[in-house]
Amino acid sequence: MQDGSPADLAFEKADGKWLIAADPEEEGSSGEGLRARVQEWPKAWCQLDAGASREELRKALGKPTGGTDDQDSWEGFGLALTAFYDADLTSYQLQVGEGDVPCADVRKAAGRD
Repeated sequence: MQDGSPADLAFEKADGKWLIAADPEEEGSSGEGLRARVQEWPKAWCQLDAGASREELRKALGKPTGGTDDQDSWEGFGLALTAFYDADLTSYQLQVGEGDVPCADVRKAAGRD
């Protein structure tokens, strides 16, 4: 994997779902290592609030599996989490797209509708 952009990702199909394939050059990216990292995402995600910086989100969740200039996503093994950022890279919305995550599906920063 080079810079984490979607073009750098490899996918594999398992149980009828497309998953991000492990990158043998990335630490902890073996199938089991990656699964262990993904299993930690819900706990880390729920400890964050909209208003967290991109740096804080990446520190808590690790390198995103996809994204653009104004959003990051972490997807794998049945989970899909997305953070949306303002121009200053402060999150204004944290959204659960898929998976069993104990906190709210969508959290918005104060003053955002």
